[in-house]
Amino acid sequence: TRPVTCLAFSSDGSLLATGSQSTEVLVWDVLGQAGRARLKGHKSAVTSLVFGNNNKLISASKDTLVLVWDLTLQQCVQTLVGHRHEVW
Repeated sequence: TRPVTCLAFSSDGSLLATGSQSTEVLVWDVLGQAGRARLKGHKSAVTSLVFGNNNKLISASKDTLVLVWDLTLQQCVQTLVGHRHEVW
């Protein structure tokens, strides 16, 4: 419902992650053309996304947090705090 602020493709191109001003991260199955996960945890606009190893997704936000998501569990498994300003 709010504008997309960032996106990232997985290394094999099968998944697309989008972050938005609505604070959610959505993960899409590109080939199946369907949503795969809705990840909620940020309190402000998502500014950056990157796929990591072992089915992980890392998101940064204007809320000063960096979250590490396990896409198998569809939940946040680590929160990096201590940033004084928004993270890009």
